[in-house]
Amino acid sequence: MSSLAGLSHGDLIRKTLVFCLFWGGASVLQFRAHAFQSEFGSDPDEPAHYVTGLMVRDYALSGFSKRPLEYARYYYVHYPKVALGHWPPFFYLVQAVWTLAFAPSRTAVMLLMGAITALLATLLCETVRQEMFFGFGAGVSALFVSLPVVERFGSTVMSRPQPFCRVYKQDARSDDSAPCSARQPRKIQLAVRVNPSDECDDRQGVVNSP
Repeated sequence: MSSLAGLSHGDLIRKTLVFCLFWGGASVLQFRAHAFQSEFGSDPDEPAHYVTGLMVRDYALSGFSKRPLEYARYYYVHYPKVALGHWPPFFYLVQAVWTLAFAPSRTAVMLLMGAITALLATLLCETVRQEMFFGFGAGVSALFVSLPVVERFGSTVMSRPQPFCRVYKQDARSDDSAPCSARQPRKIQLAVRVNPSDECDDRQGVVNSP
């Protein structure tokens, strides 16, 4: 709460503008990949993720008329792609709230995926900005959004919509007596993990500060 109270009006405007820019960029990449026109079949699990989110939305619209498990069984009879229980439910709750506010259409859900991409990019930008400066963080985040794996996951409806990011910082050696040529440059290391449960599935890149 204290961090929110300490957020200045200028910081809020800057973060909002950065988020909107990344959201627009993600939407352009989605449009280029024909994500708004294609069916829910880019990934074998995509239909199950979409239908499960749709089930949560319809369950809310029904006024929670049945017990959750009973309603899920009833829904499964009509739409056998329901996969509740295979993945954590948070994404389906977000999808349900989003489609209740807008529509359960392909376009609306793709805009949600773009917003999630933009949120990750904004968080990455702020993390790097704290260690370097704003322009450097914006550049690293733009590179992240343009990665093929990020574009692919951002153009499909998945409960793991985006690769996880980890940012490592390596400071220069603090020994002032060492010659300049022997000091290690400060580095930011970005690891993009496609599967958070797989420790060996990191796509890493090292970015040196200027």
